[in-house]
Amino acid sequence: MGDPRKLASSLREATFLSAVQLDPIVARKVRPSEKQAAQENAIINGVRTVSTSSYFGCLRILKDLSFQLCQMNELSLDPQTVYESIILRMSRSIAAGDAYLKLKRIIKSSNLSLIRGDDTWSRILPIEVEIFESQGSLQAVVSTMSSFGVVRNAELTGKAEISTSGFLVNIKRPVPIDPWVKFDVIVTERINLSTGDSERIAKVV
Repeated sequence: MGDPRKLASSLREATFLSAVQLDPIVARKVRPSEKQAAQENAIINGVRTVSTSSYFGCLRILKDLSFQLCQMNELSLDPQTVYESIILRMSRSIAAGDAYLKLKRIIKSSNLSLIRGDDTWSRILPIEVEIFESQGSLQAVVSTMSSFGVVRNAELTGKAEISTSGFLVNIKRPVPIDPWVKFDVIVTERINLSTGDSERIAKVV
């Protein structure tokens, strides 16, 4: 079927996989994403958060920063709304789920299927967040990394299925099904929090 290393290299070098346009985030409940963010190590405006700290944790730093930027720049935005908007965009599960829906239409083959990976696959770089005022508007750039894989369909037949969200389910053998190829995807969103305009890109790395 070929060399998996060559396939992985081809995926990373493919121009059409370096800037896959994703749909805007639709309204979601914030609490699940907030719970995820509380456990994350992130870099917010150059400050590295500490997931085990109540003072230097992601939620505290992001809340304080949202309030300070709105107040200092005399913006009419609600700091809580700013905070919640960033929290949703920091969710690896939301980013990976939306990326999967687009990538599975692009990375497809009669004998291979795309799946989402768990955290043990990925390099798990910290989530990066930059929030800043520019020309009277509050803007943000949020980047998250998630893991993906390609499995051979022959290995799935009668042994496992792929859920609509991209995970292996109904696995019927004790030995885990390893992906033929593993790779990471970075989702980056640039958003004007004052106007709601945004650009959301997925890149295979």
